[in-house]
Amino acid sequence: MGCNTSKESIQQAVEEAKEDVKETAKDIVRDFIGDETKNGDVTKSVSAEIANNSLAKGSETEIIEAEAEGPKKEKEESGTEDSEGENSVDKAATRIQAAFRGHLVRQSMKNTGSSTKQGQNTEPEPTKEQLEQEFREDDKDLCHAATKIQATFRGHMSRKVDQAATAAKGLVESAAEKIEEKITKENDYVCTEREKEREKVRD
Repeated sequence: MGCNTSKESIQQAVEEAKEDVKETAKDIVRDFIGDETKNGDVTKSVSAEIANNSLAKGSETEIIEAEAEGPKKEKEESGTEDSEGENSVDKAATRIQAAFRGHLVRQSMKNTGSSTKQGQNTEPEPTKEQLEQEFREDDKDLCHAATKIQATFRGHMSRKVDQAATAAKGLVESAAEKIEEKITKENDYVCTEREKEREKVRD
């Protein structure tokens, strides 16, 4: 359960994701078409073939070609011109295409995000010589600006420390006052109790 990932676990996760996409595509087709239609077996095989072709090929142009071939194959295999069946198949195919395109976009965004992080880490730190070349000591404006920035930052830090010290002092004082109040209340209570006992003894 650590951060250590091996190639096998990544490959296994990729295979599981592919299976999940296939199952989702099948579920979508079942939802739109249902098992009662007379061309149900044909549409399921066509949609499964579209999903498999899309996952196997990988490039978007090949995916679009495979999706375009799907309805043509269905028409050839079914032999009937049932407009309701065609509409539902078209809707199912569109939904599968949208789901898979969304998957591709999410995957590409994930890959570009990780590549930019790697790109940021690979930039080398500038050497002292490079910095000296970039910022020359004889440039008076640059030195004055650097001095101004340093002074501003030092002032900010000293004010921040002073503010923290003032807050700590205020907390100590308020805690001391609360403790003093408690002690005073306890002393008053003890004194009143003693006086009551003395009065009882006198009576």
